[in-house]
Amino acid sequence: MYRSRQFAVFRASFEVLITLIFIGFKSNGIIKANPFPLFDYKDESYNMRLISIGITIMVLTILTQCGQRPFVPIDERSFYYWKTTFSLDSIENDLLRRYKIQKLYVRYFDVDVVRKSEIVPTAPIRFLEIPTQDIVPVVFITNRTISALQTDSIPHLAEKIISKIQQLHESLPKPIQEIQMDCDWSRSTREAYFSLLEHIKQRLPDSVVLSATIRLHQVKFTEITGIPPVDKGLLMVYNIANVTDFDVENSIFDPKIIEKYTEKLRHYPLHLDIAFPIFKQEVLFRNEKFVKTLRQANYFDINVVDQFSRLGFSNRYRCIRDTFFNNTPFLAGDIVRVERSLVKEVHEVTAHMLQRLSNTNKTTFIYFDLNSSNFNNTDHETPIFPSY
Repeated sequence: MYRSRQFAVFRASFEVLITLIFIGFKSNGIIKANPFPLFDYKDESYNMRLISIGITIMVLTILTQCGQRPFVPIDERSFYYWKTTFSLDSIENDLLRRYKIQKLYVRYFDVDVVRKSEIVPTAPIRFLEIPTQDIVPVVFITNRTISALQTDSIPHLAEKIISKIQQLHESLPKPIQEIQMDCDWSRSTREAYFSLLEHIKQRLPDSVVLSATIRLHQVKFTEITGIPPVDKGLLMVYNIANVTDFDVENSIFDPKIIEKYTEKLRHYPLHLDIAFPIFKQEVLFRNEKFVKTLRQANYFDINVVDQFSRLGFSNRYRCIRDTFFNNTPFLAGDIVRVERSLVKEVHEVTAHMLQRLSNTNKTTFIYFDLNSSNFNNTDHETPIFPSY
């Protein structure tokens, strides 16, 4: 989609080039027939005008392409790991070996409000095996946590987060080189969140990089959301629309929406790594009202397709009779929206974004997330990572 205009111009230029070659052959008597009726070979002035136009198009094409921003190369490939226990199955291990993954971004715990007012780490990870890759601890902080955070408690929370990370990491042989904070902050929470980031950064050794996830809206509306005080950012190119909105076509990934939010990307002052989705989900609606999101199960394989009817060529299915599947009740008339990202589309958007990034250091491409259920129906012969 992003390269369609470039392709059209190149194609036109190529056709002009072939035409010029034929004219040359014709003028030298190499070919006798007229393959291009548009050209009247007897009228030399007419032919020369057309040739001049063709050469002009070719020169403009070359200048346009030479003036385009070069790709920022992808230097490292990685995955997010978002389970509460670290234990890799055969599919996951095969992916890590196949793509020579040297680093994993692992969710260590969430920070949330419990018992109405207490802010604590929740759902910590358990390592059932020792990873061979470098591990980047990722801490997810809910927005309600930041909303409830009092200014005088920020230093204590920073200490608590670092202490918990160190506790969970102590069994791993490789030292921490980067810590990533994940929070969808807003205008009202940015002051408290940025203060928390500053306190965390102050307590880290100089050798440890502090990064933060950046949503698309935070890139487009920097004057509202601000720039987090971290060493680098991670641009999340997924979950780009409201999943609860019945009218949304695909809340995970939509190149048209992504294009609208990345126009200012080259002006963003932080180095940005990029993360794309590799997961699928089904979104259940009842009377056009959001019910729940269904993940890590294929609700529309051959065994259950009889209970649903596809609506035209869309990604929506209507339940045609009451049923119960995977601990989820479906009522006749329910609508299920099937959402996924296509590897081809991810690669196209990646190419476009790599031309807009202002990175000077190596760029990391990350997929969310490493989970064998995301690859059960994947063509394993097709590379999932772009080769830029």
